[in-house]
Amino acid sequence: MTNNNDRENAKQKSSSTDGVKPYRATLATRYEIIDGILSRQVGWISAADSKVAPVFAIDTAMLSVIAAIIPPSKSWTVIMVVVTCLAAIALLGSIIFLVGVTFPRMGDPKEQSLIFFGGIACYEEDECIELLSRGLTVGLLEDAARQVHINATIARKKYQYVKWAMRFLFCGMPFWLWSIFMLYASHSQTPFK
Repeated sequence: MTNNNDRENAKQKSSSTDGVKPYRATLATRYEIIDGILSRQVGWISAADSKVAPVFAIDTAMLSVIAAIIPPSKSWTVIMVVVTCLAAIALLGSIIFLVGVTFPRMGDPKEQSLIFFGGIACYEEDECIELLSRGLTVGLLEDAARQVHINATIARKKYQYVKWAMRFLFCGMPFWLWSIFMLYASHSQTPFK
């Protein structure tokens, strides 16, 4: 009797993992799942890219205001120089990180791809047509999965750069406001010490 119970327990354990039966998807279904994930990764990349223009506009506008109201050198004070430099450094730092969002550094792909435009362009036209005409293959499925990882890496890097660009922008704002106050005050002939 104990032997039969042991066999039944072993069957139950081998047929499921934590009560969930394994799902065997077809090649097409697996590709659809991976393609959906890849589409989300590309969406995250686009979302990170969309943050560049407004942050860049704010950075350059703030730097332009500083440049527009810089007084003659004889009216500068030490605190004015320090605060203005801190504001400018923070805003320039933000711009540098925005460049990182625009041009994320990635190594060359290890293998040619039939999904990524750079990989497709490496093939001769006839070879590309032949490979794509084969339809859905395990190789294409693996290529799609590889592209998911590459695009996720790109999205992560872009969001890290956006995060740092925003941090520099927000950290520079108090110094910028203080700088604008002092620079403007120096123009209105009121000494600020």
